[in-house]
Amino acid sequence: MIPVFDKGDRFRKARESKGLNQFELAEKIGIGRASVQNYETGRIDPKPLIVKQWALVTGVPVYWLQWGMDEAPTGPVPDRGFGELVFTAARPEGFEPPTF
Repeated sequence: MIPVFDKGDRFRKARESKGLNQFELAEKIGIGRASVQNYETGRIDPKPLIVKQWALVTGVPVYWLQWGMDEAPTGPVPDRGFGELVFTAARPEGFEPPTF
């Protein structure tokens, strides 16, 4: 049997793969720990900006977090606020997030 991950599972696995706990990720994104928990349990569907930030912090592709796709879509995909990040890596070349 092949495990199937829902969106909350993907968010949790992305965070864990980076070795972050919920509080650490929340600080890096600028949200509360309770929000991280709600996204990971599927209680709340994150807005596109949160998905993009989560992808940047964890280094996983936006399209995997959002839709569970293991590679970028080749055909038309509804934008739904994700813009070009759907078709590119989570961290565009030359872009480095600020470090504090």
